[in-house]
Amino acid sequence: MYTVAGPKLAAAVHAAGGLGCIALGYEPDKLASSLLTYRDLISHSSPNQAPITGQLPVCVGFLTWNCSLPIVKSQLTLSRPLLPHVIWLFGCTSHSELATWCNSLKADFPEILIFYQAGSVQEVESILVGEKFRSGDQEVPRIDAIVVQGTADSGGHGLANGASLMTLLPEVVDFICKLRKTGVLVHSPVIPVLAAGGIIDSRGVAAALVLGAHGAVLGTRLIASEESEAHENFKKLVVDTGDGGQTTVRTRLFDDVRETAGDWPAVYGGRAFVNMTFGEWKSGQETLERVKELYNKAEEGDYQRLTAFVGTGVGLVRDVKPAKDIVEEVREGAKALLASFS
Repeated sequence: MYTVAGPKLAAAVHAAGGLGCIALGYEPDKLASSLLTYRDLISHSSPNQAPITGQLPVCVGFLTWNCSLPIVKSQLTLSRPLLPHVIWLFGCTSHSELATWCNSLKADFPEILIFYQAGSVQEVESILVGEKFRSGDQEVPRIDAIVVQGTADSGGHGLANGASLMTLLPEVVDFICKLRKTGVLVHSPVIPVLAAGGIIDSRGVAAALVLGAHGAVLGTRLIASEESEAHENFKKLVVDTGDGGQTTVRTRLFDDVRETAGDWPAVYGGRAFVNMTFGEWKSGQETLERVKELYNKAEEGDYQRLTAFVGTGVGLVRDVKPAKDIVEEVREGAKALLASFS
């Protein structure tokens, strides 16, 4: 949700009782100012709201492979006491890199919870019982929750080869239960699991909870919210497009044309709308250099050329509305569905 989820969207999700996320990606220098903006937005959301002077009810996300941990920590120090409640990490290239991020943040900011996004059982195993753990080294990442991403449906970046939540989520839940029963989990006997990827409405949330998740994450649905930072043409495209399994594709091409492919680890690809850029390259009509040239000449909002990262659930998004309404409808609808089965 980088370039889509800013302080305004996070504040609107908070107003509905959810945990909003500010996606900073690899721009940690914007952390302090984003937290101040968010604080002001939620402080003014109600005339009876008392001034907020402590930790903020918000999540902040970083892409670790291209992000400076020292800058993140300096921005957090600058922001004190207005620290985020959660930091969401994604894209570590090794177990040791993740341990460095998690344990360094925990050492200096123990009040902040650390979420990590994983797209396979193998990745979850590496996080929780990696080689460092097996060898007796106590540099184990201090993870407070795992966001399980079903990359067969999720929009944006995720593992190039991955499963849907339907099979991945229960397998991860079973794996963590096995670790708990055998006493392998060192820091906590319970690792909450959040489900992400293909969840658009109340049915998706209810299904995720039945499959074992403790909570659910909305991505593509919130692109089409009034508070989203997405271009209006992007929002319209999300609402107007259906059949996401055919109209989106996971590929490295959009990183190639944006010249970010050299940065993203090779195991990742990005799911976006199929457009002229992809079609001309895939068919061989144009070379990579030519589609890159046309891409760079495209005007803002021209998503026949530009990249629009989105998930396969796009066909379930039928309108643009306030994020508060979206979250409330999804939550209450999920509760009603679950109650109907009891």
